[in-house]
Amino acid sequence: MSYEFQRAPGAAYADLLEVVAGSQNERLALFQSFRLDQCVGTYKYNGDTVFTLSVGADFSIGFLGWGQRDTDAGLPFKLRFDSLPARDKVVVLPKTDDVTYGEWLMKDLRFYLRRAQAPLPHVLYMANASENNGSLSASVSDGRADRLSVDESHSGLCYLQSSHIPDAGYYGRDFEQLAQIIFPRGYLRFTGLDEGDPDATVAQASLAEAALFDAGALAPEAALYSSHVSPLVRIVSAGSAGQRLALNTVNPAAPIWRFASETLGQLVPDGRFCSYIPQDDGGVRYGQNPLTRKDAALLDTLKRNPVDIVRIITGFTLLPYYSTMIVLNAQPTHYFKIAAVGNKLKLTFCYVGWGTGEQEVPLEETDWKVLAGDGSVSGGVFTAGGVSKFSVLQAIHRNPTYMQFAVVIIPMPLLTAAEFVAMRNGG
Repeated sequence: MSYEFQRAPGAAYADLLEVVAGSQNERLALFQSFRLDQCVGTYKYNGDTVFTLSVGADFSIGFLGWGQRDTDAGLPFKLRFDSLPARDKVVVLPKTDDVTYGEWLMKDLRFYLRRAQAPLPHVLYMANASENNGSLSASVSDGRADRLSVDESHSGLCYLQSSHIPDAGYYGRDFEQLAQIIFPRGYLRFTGLDEGDPDATVAQASLAEAALFDAGALAPEAALYSSHVSPLVRIVSAGSAGQRLALNTVNPAAPIWRFASETLGQLVPDGRFCSYIPQDDGGVRYGQNPLTRKDAALLDTLKRNPVDIVRIITGFTLLPYYSTMIVLNAQPTHYFKIAAVGNKLKLTFCYVGWGTGEQEVPLEETDWKVLAGDGSVSGGVFTAGGVSKFSVLQAIHRNPTYMQFAVVIIPMPLLTAAEFVAMRNGG
């Protein structure tokens, strides 16, 4: 786990912005956000209980070191968390028993944080809890704060009492160990410590984004942990303006961008970014379906499958990453109702009939197909596989004239069947 604190400009409180739950072999991570004034407790060195939440929290899912978050996918975690008794709403910082560097810096530490002007994302004030109640008043009066808005060479700055620096000196990795606890692992690296004049009471340490360094400077597991392509999977419409992809990596080499499946559409690479422009729909025409009195694609004008799966490969020869585009060649007409059956999902294929309300499509009129990922579906019951991060499932309601279908993305690594049902069905 790692924890990221942040305080917005002019805000009277700091946010414990992100609580990251995940492992080094998971690119997707769960983030939890809540206000510090909603917590009771203090940070204790290697202590178990740190913050006890007095109210609920917001959850989202995204990539480590990446700003975009999917709050809808985080809904089942919020529902589960809000249902916990108060005694279980406890946030615990990582254990530091195995920390070999920086114990002098982290022991009995208090954190005071704020957000600086762009591009500086974080300013971290640190003080020992036993000294003057953990305050660090000198950090403003010595004039250092005035430099924050113009210094663009660092991603993070931290201030500490000069008297706390050991006589034996310090290592840059002392601050990196601290950064691994507070910020997503592999995101910030130590670049220098300014102890100021001989009579100065405050020292300033600076950290920079790992992407500014050669990949060889990072530990292999940290470099791997911070690399990903975004989005992992996305639904786009044929003929739309397209989707912008981004590769987040510490490798300075130029990445590849190419189709890993049938070439459908166009890729426009731009360094670590790439625009995917889907093909057009081929002139699909729509007519009013008498079943629903809503438009549906006419089968004789649909030149392709209603859904195409386009896989895009990026990264490097020995470390590729894949992004999956789900291209809709026609607009869906139906939808799914989902229920958990043990560790499986029961999908009921539905539509809203004209004058009849919600109707279920009979199984004998339905064609099921897993378009991407693994897993299987039989009789509307989906059984997850054990490899893919997601599965894409399609159902077609057979009709001689109209394309009647629905498609759904089922996330695999982070959601149980019950949690996914809660997300899709609103609780």
